Amino acid sequence: MVLVEFSQLIYEIVVPAIAALLSAVLAWGIPALFTAIRGFLEARVDNETVRRVLDEVTRAVEVAVKETAQIAVNDLKAAASDGKLTREEAVAALNKAVASAWGSLTQQARERLLGELGSEAAVHKFLESQVEAELAVVKALPKATPIVDEGERAKVVDAARGRLGLR
Repeated sequence: MVLVEFSQLIYEIVVPAIAALLSAVLAWGIPALFTAIRGFLEARVDNETVRRVLDEVTRAVEVAVKETAQIAVNDLKAAASDGKLTREEAVAALNKAVASAWGSLTQQARERLLGELGSEAAVHKFLESQVEAELAVVKALPKATPIVDEGERAKVVDAARGRLGLR
């Protein structure tokens, strides 16, 4: 008889208390769990977007540096007696590569960079650093063959400086 009364007591008091406690935990826990899952998914999507933008920047910079080297820098180096660009030519080549990289980015990538970095100046500095890093790779490539003929050298230099906007 005592056992029956005890189980009835558990059924009448403990089970409803556990149910109320479980309901309270679930009422608080489920929204918290959904919030945590949503935050995780949003962070994952955001990280994926950032990764795609950085991949796009990397490709754009690689192409811009190689394109700038091909259209002007190699000719100027070959025409220079010391095989080096002047300061003016180096700055112009850097700016051309940065502008070319910026111009080849998608609108989404541009907006994301501006949003993350805060200003066009900051984006320009970021792209400059990426171009300079790519230049370190390009500098490891074989050097241009020097141009010996003075008449040919003048033509090549003039044309290459024109492609950099230095005329």
